[in-house]
Parts: sequence; structure tokens; C-alpha cells
Amino acid sequence: MPGHRLRSLLITFLLFLAAVWPVSAGIFGRGDDRFSLDFDSAFAADLVFGRSTQFCLGAELRLDRELSLRLVQTACVAGKEVFAESGLLLVYHPYGTGPFVSLSLLHFGFEVGQRQLQQSLFSLNEVSLGWVWSFSEHLCLRAEAVFRDPSGAFREEYSMIRSGYRDYGTFRVRLALGWILLREEEDEKT
Repeated sequence: MPGHRLRSLLITFLLFLAAVWPVSAGIFGRGDDRFSLDFDSAFAADLVFGRSTQFCLGAELRLDRELSLRLVQTACVAGKEVFAESGLLLVYHPYGTGPFVSLSLLHFGFEVGQRQLQQSLFSLNEVSLGWVWSFSEHLCLRAEAVFRDPSGAFREEYSMIRSGYRDYGTFRVRLALGWILLREEEDEKT
């Protein structure tokens, strides 16, 4: 199973990143970002290997050093059909920079254009684990493993979505390139 092997490889890579985080956080992380935008670049693998392509845009607003709200918009494009997701997530950065955990506060999906699913609005949820690195004043990289419906509460909804969009899975790795648009002022950090 090439998909299962790839998933295992990606999880191993994320665990490796967790091990080297204390070193990389001092080099790459600042933890003073206030507002950032990012675009998932993992769609390139979909173009090569999948029948559909998933795009994800995100915006994150820091509430304090450890907590932020993240708004995500995802689209799964399969030919002329599009399944879109919108979500508001609570993101916890335990060290202020580097690793994070996010949980859905509000998450739903719907079809855009020609409908091929029986339902028009889907309740969804996701949990993700990942890391953010700031490489410059305005550039960051966000790697995350996304687990859709980790509790199995929305099994019917996810099976219905997969019936119309076969490449739509409950596990997704995202690698997003982001722009930090607003940073905390030096005097606010103290």
C-alpha cells in the first residue's frame, strides 16, 4: 500500500521534527507574529498522484502568546465538482513558537456548483498537530498533520463526501507557505 507507506513516512518525519524542535525554535522561531496568511503547497502532490486536488488557505490571529484563532477555507476539486470546507479553529502554541495543536470550534462543508452529494451542508471536525517556522521578518513555513473526524462522530458525513470525492480522506499532510503581516511590537512583549 503506497498510501499507507507514505503516511507512515510523513508521521515519522513529523516525529523527527518534534525531536529537533528545541534547536530549530531558537534559530527559526520568534513567536511574535500577530496575524498571518498561508497557502497549502501540498496540492502539488495531488496534481501528480490524485484524481482530485485540494487547496487550503488559512488566516491566523494570535490572541496571546499561546492561543490563536485560525480561519481555514479548503476546496477539493474533482473535475467540475468542488467540495468546500470552512472552519474556525482554536490553535494552542505551548511554547509560543514551533509546535502547535489545533481543534475545530466550528467546521462545515458544502458543494459549490454542480451537486453530486445527497446532502447540502455537512458538519465536520478536525484536529491537527504541526510546527511553524519563521524564516524572515515576513515569511513562515507551516507543516501539519490533519486528522479529520478523529472521534468518528461524523462517519456518515465523511463516507458520503468520499462517495463523491474519492481522494478526500480523513488524514492529510499540509505544507503551507505563509506571510506574517503583523508582528508584536517590542515593548508589548515585556
